[in-house]
Amino acid sequence: MELSLRSQKTINVVIWEEWLCDPRIKELKKGQRLILFLEKLPNGSFYPVNESTGELYVDNNSFPNIFLPKDFSNPTVLKKGIAMFLETYTFYGNFNDRFYQNIHCVRYKSIFEVYKIAKTNTAFKFLVDNAEYFEPTEVQQFFY
Repeated sequence: MELSLRSQKTINVVIWEEWLCDPRIKELKKGQRLILFLEKLPNGSFYPVNESTGELYVDNNSFPNIFLPKDFSNPTVLKKGIAMFLETYTFYGNFNDRFYQNIHCVRYKSIFEVYKIAKTNTAFKFLVDNAEYFEPTEVQQFFY
């Protein structure tokens, strides 16, 4: 499958194969809005992370997936929450590690700032609650 991005760049995405315990919510079609969480393959193509988990359908500015956390109320909230999260945290290590034992997390804002921001976006709050499990190192930023 080829994806056209808003930046006019096209990337190739390998589509995961459906099976009995992991069917697609609906058939993919040209023009279908999706939010994809991708990892880059050695051949330069991209692949949805965790197969179906990395593929979110968007219909009428909502997600028709009953398995998503309620905190991901719509695509706008989710995209904003992810952007806020990426400005706040950095993860290092292998996410495919079986027990997440080799992951290190850094937080660039105080926990007080994070919880204040979390009140403004439910997706960000969901991600923060899960990130704090990894006991992130806090980096103090001083401006002179």
